[in-house]
Amino acid sequence: MRKIILFIVLSLFSFTLNAQESEKLSFVEIVPVEGVSSDELYNRAEIWIATAFRNPDKVTKYRNAENHQIILMPRLNFQYSKTVGKAAASGTIEYTMKINTRDGRYRVEVTDCYHNASSGFGLLTVDTVLTKCRLKLTTLKWEQQVWNEVQAAINREVLLLFNTLKQNMVIIDAGQSEDW
Repeated sequence: MRKIILFIVLSLFSFTLNAQESEKLSFVEIVPVEGVSSDELYNRAEIWIATAFRNPDKVTKYRNAENHQIILMPRLNFQYSKTVGKAAASGTIEYTMKINTRDGRYRVEVTDCYHNASSGFGLLTVDTVLTKCRLKLTTLKWEQQVWNEVQAAINREVLLLFNTLKQNMVIIDAGQSEDW
């Protein structure tokens, strides 16, 4: 009986520890594009990928024209701005980007953002303030500085990607605006 009670108490304890984990960082945008079919939006997304990335075949992990879905796994180079700890914090930020199209709209989602470096944070979360050291042999102040720069870098990258994608997906037909 004691073992059962101990097991239940430990299970509840581990459940509360998992409940306190931070929410992982993600970005989602749904954009209406009136009068455009899902096939045409899918084609526009394919064209955008070819222009937005140096090696589109390398970052594209999944394409399905029938389901109108594209999954990309790009990598952003990250350089820490300070000289102290630059080698440890500099590396890459990897993330997953999904583009889904439907008639009259598309959805773009960025998830699973990872900071990879010799002193990398791993999975990025929505936390803005770190309350304890996550890495070995570092200080909380240094980690907070790196954390802020990593989050700023991924925010800039996602904003740029979302804006350029929107420019390619929402094409205004110049022929319709002319009065003949």
